[in-house]
Amino acid sequence: MTTNVATSDRATRWVYPLLLALVFAALVWGSWRKWGNPFVDYGIELYVAWQLSEGKHLYRDIVWLGGPLSQYTNALWFRLFGVSYLTLSLVNIAFVAGLTALLYRFFTRAIDRTAGLIAGLVLLVVFAFQAYETGGSWDYVAPYRHEAVHGLGLAILGLSVFADYLQQGGKWRPFVLGLCFGAVCLTKIEPSGAMAGALVSGYWLSLKFLPLRRKRWRLDVGWFIVGSVVVPLGFGLYLATQMPLKLALTGLLGNWLNVVRTDAFGQVFYRWVMGLDRWQEHLAHAVGGLGGFVVAVSTFIGLERILHKVIRRWVVWAGVTFGVTWLLAYKVLPWNSALYSLPFLAGLALPWLVWMALRCTDQALLAQRWIPLTMWSVFALLLLGKIALNAHVGNYGFTLALPATVLLAVSTVGLLPEFIKAKDWGTGELIRWGSAGVLVAFFFDCTGK
Repeated sequence: MTTNVATSDRATRWVYPLLLALVFAALVWGSWRKWGNPFVDYGIELYVAWQLSEGKHLYRDIVWLGGPLSQYTNALWFRLFGVSYLTLSLVNIAFVAGLTALLYRFFTRAIDRTAGLIAGLVLLVVFAFQAYETGGSWDYVAPYRHEAVHGLGLAILGLSVFADYLQQGGKWRPFVLGLCFGAVCLTKIEPSGAMAGALVSGYWLSLKFLPLRRKRWRLDVGWFIVGSVVVPLGFGLYLATQMPLKLALTGLLGNWLNVVRTDAFGQVFYRWVMGLDRWQEHLAHAVGGLGGFVVAVSTFIGLERILHKVIRRWVVWAGVTFGVTWLLAYKVLPWNSALYSLPFLAGLALPWLVWMALRCTDQALLAQRWIPLTMWSVFALLLLGKIALNAHVGNYGFTLALPATVLLAVSTVGLLPEFIKAKDWGTGELIRWGSAGVLVAFFFDCTGK
């Protein structure tokens, strides 16, 4: 005879992926051929890929400041399936589907299936299609630059591979991780630096607390290094056959050289992107948002501690909490500035996750949950550097803010309730359903409903 828990577990195993598939299909249908702006950024993406498919080359025939991976990959799709707007769109739709599956798997294994569902919904509803972004350059189907989307996706794939490596080992996983890192380094600096920081934190924790990984760390790191040079070396050799070696190396290191050559902090555009142009105003919004979050969490915890010994019908109270928080968040919360506090919240999450990792005595749980989540937190925090005082989900935030937004969502709906229950402060259901109400209000705002 199966228990209710086992029955529920089997149901979510199929229902949650099905729900994500339905949301994905609805968003593809609703946004069909409305992606991107071919007269601005996305037009460049189409033109460059077309020219490369016709035999021209980056750096020699086309001035390009980024890495070569994305543009040559797009040119390959054009050669295989024909040069058209729809070719890249369909490939990118498949990419979104794969990224959704990655997020669902990563957070399902680290926390639970509900966290996996939430992570997938955040990607699809808030970031991947962006119905609220009228500029047309900030979605995953027709992005302003494929390097931003590809770099993010490859980095998340690498973190997922590392999470598997922590639990199962195997020399091929460090090699694949190296392949991912090397490929990310040929996209944009932001995901490259963020992934490097995440890997450093992951390796440090695993070598310190996981004896199985510590025994063969030299061999594993060796395979990682070998994997990390394969893609850059392959592109370097290929480009060197098409142009002078110096030009090929300059193109291969284009991202990094341009940062050295230019004063990004001194440019008006990047000061606006980072929020430095009105830093006092942005900082005030960020501090206010952080204070509001702390007050809200403290209120929920206080209510849990007061009510958990006298209330039995938590289903009713959870439903009321969801309805009230959804209404307040949807009608009152200033969504345009609500995410300014995201770097501060990610900054708070990181030491908490490190603390949980350091005090965890269960090596299986450490490898399954706390080290992967700590790595994700480092990755999320470093990605926000470019929009440190101007965090948002539009514009450059369509990729840079995704990991931190996902972390905040799964933490408030999954980890915080668990923490409250472990401390015997209550069941955690009030904060779980209150957070869910805010999240649904956010989804409605993003879709314009």
